[in-house]
Amino acid sequence: MTCPLASGAHEKAILTSDMAQDAKGCANDFAVGESATSQISHTKGGVLDGIVAFEGSTNWSSSGEGTGINLTAAKQTPGFKAQNNTLAVYVNTYEIAKFAARLDYEHAVATSQAQPSFTAAAAPAPSGS
Repeated sequence: MTCPLASGAHEKAILTSDMAQDAKGCANDFAVGESATSQISHTKGGVLDGIVAFEGSTNWSSSGEGTGINLTAAKQTPGFKAQNNTLAVYVNTYEIAKFAARLDYEHAVATSQAQPSFTAAAAPAPSGS
């Protein structure tokens, strides 16, 4: 399965794998949505067993965050580049519930919009052809 709206190779691979393993489950849990300004949602986050919630704009990859980061040195590697992102972690039950409700709302908005179609990927040609 492939997702034509996934623009990066890594995203396509992740979505393809998820759809191949559990297409129905992936379709229930995954939605591509736009904000009021027609932009894709960039916030990443989740609620873990109602105990902790987290959200932010941090990209969880070297390509998104940059490389050459040294947390023990005062001076970074020459040429070092990284984004300025945020991550908030909640352990307060009220904040967790509020964030969970927001995630549910955003998911409902996204699923009400047109979704990408997942189509079967073409089988690779036999070797030697």
